[in-house]
Amino acid sequence: EEKILKNIEKCGEDGGVNNLIPCAMLGRGALIKPWLPTEIKERRDWDISATERLDMLKDFTKFGLEQWGSDQQGVNRTRR
Repeated sequence: EEKILKNIEKCGEDGGVNNLIPCAMLGRGALIKPWLPTEIKERRDWDISATERLDMLKDFTKFGLEQWGSDQQGVNRTRR
């Protein structure tokens, strides 16, 4: 576990091949669990409530619509 945490902390530092896999896996995990970087930083499991999860989804939706617009193309892009 310590080795994994050290690799994740180095993500993107040198841009080398050795850091690509942990960085990619962190990115994939963060798509499913947006609070994953906080768990890693604080080195704890964070079991968030359904309300907190819904609030994160609302924020994501709001940011997506602000970024890509609220027209049909922007809505479709936010949904992806």
